[in-house]
Amino acid sequence: MALLSVEHIDVAYGDVQVISDLSLTVEEGEVVSIIGGNGAGKSTRLKAISGLLMRDEPSLGLAPILVKSIFDTLRKIAATGTTVLLVEQDVNHSLQLSDRGYVLEHGRVALAGQAADLLENPHVKSAYLGI
Repeated sequence: MALLSVEHIDVAYGDVQVISDLSLTVEEGEVVSIIGGNGAGKSTRLKAISGLLMRDEPSLGLAPILVKSIFDTLRKIAATGTTVLLVEQDVNHSLQLSDRGYVLEHGRVALAGQAADLLENPHVKSAYLGI
């Protein structure tokens, strides 16, 4: 059952189109990541959905040991069956935690799918994992 379903939302700040044709779903009990670089529209996407502020880049600027602790905690929360929508730049940690993911580029969903498949995607490896 879809806990969250959003279809065809556009967001602009003045004349600047930030989000174009936003559509996503989050099923009950699922962990879904929204990933992408700075300026891709991740935070704006979360704000457009509003009221779900379910973590916006929790690892940004933290020491690696704290990043590990945050993702361990998120993993424990998810294990209880709690639905998690995670907005994060740390693609590797995010997708390892997630069931599914959306890759944002220039305000649009460039890729979407099972997290394990996205981790193996050549574009994701090159653009976000440095592989």
